[in-house]
Amino acid sequence: MKNRDENNKAKPFYTKWWIYVILVAILVLGGFGIKSYVNYRHWSAPYYNQTGSHVLLSDKVDKLNDDQKESFYGMAKSAIQSKDSKISFDNLKDKGLYVEKMNKKKTYHIEYVCQSDLILKMNFRTSMNITLNKNSLKEDSSFTPYDYKSDLTDFTTASN
Repeated sequence: MKNRDENNKAKPFYTKWWIYVILVAILVLGGFGIKSYVNYRHWSAPYYNQTGSHVLLSDKVDKLNDDQKESFYGMAKSAIQSKDSKISFDNLKDKGLYVEKMNKKKTYHIEYVCQSDLILKMNFRTSMNITLNKNSLKEDSSFTPYDYKSDLTDFTTASN
């Protein structure tokens, strides 16, 4: 017969099942946390809450990922259409984009260039400053454009 001391002998910690449950939970939660953080960083507007000027996208500088670029292209097109609803991008193709974080928080300068896809190839330049209403560029980024200037608006006004 075994005596009581042998039955009450402490088992090593790695033989306890609840330790494995806790480890798996930590790994799963950590994985979701890392994925959420990476997704947040991927879609966040660079330098959103900072002052100071930073060129984010130009002919020589590219600090934006593809999704951020598409968001800024979308904001430029959305601002153009909000100023002149007659403008259609069916016969226009993207030629260039310049994005700069301005000195004020949440404020960016965008210059967008597109080209007519018709027989006569004409370039149209649009520049604006925008203030983002939130840090995320995902899906419908809400923003307020100001200091808007566009050759497209001048062209559609002249052709009427």
